[in-house]
Amino acid sequence: MAAPLTLVEVKRRLGVYADSKVTDELYSFGQAQVRSTVERLGKMDEKASTLNTYAGGLIALLLSTAAFWGRFVTIYSLVMLVVAVFCLVVTGVLATQSQNLQTALWYSDNDWLREVCLTDADTLRRYRVLTMWTVLQSHYGIIAKKVQHIRRATHVLYAGLLILALAILLIAANAVAVQTSAGQGQSFSVGDD
Repeated sequence: MAAPLTLVEVKRRLGVYADSKVTDELYSFGQAQVRSTVERLGKMDEKASTLNTYAGGLIALLLSTAAFWGRFVTIYSLVMLVVAVFCLVVTGVLATQSQNLQTALWYSDNDWLREVCLTDADTLRRYRVLTMWTVLQSHYGIIAKKVQHIRRATHVLYAGLLILALAILLIAANAVAVQTSAGQGQSFSVGDD
């Protein structure tokens, strides 16, 4: 991917052409980009909420069902459960960090009513293309931070799920072993009725 343009380079490029149709195309594309970026931020917050809910739900499920499986826990499965719950908590923290409010540049009154641009429609549209580019750059930085937190949360969640699955297998194996050994001391006989 090419390096992002600088403000100076964007200004230079906006001044190298004369056809107002180019400005119209850039303006339309900029509007679509801003809309898409705002939607993308919303979807990222939804994904972070989903990760947070999933991690919290698993913790709640483990706690609410502990009475059923708790007596079959070994030291190894207990350590694995603690690590898995820790991973789920970290998942929630990272997902929540992704949702923290961040300051982004947005359009000001001066962006829409720039006095030096009000005498010519094409000059005003070129200036608005420049302001859209500035807003997008601000949002791209926020998106990069959100992606980083969500990616980390997802990786930690996967690790926690893997460890949790192994702990459940150990608990199940221990439950089978305990019930099998308890069943060996009993004998069943079929009597005549």
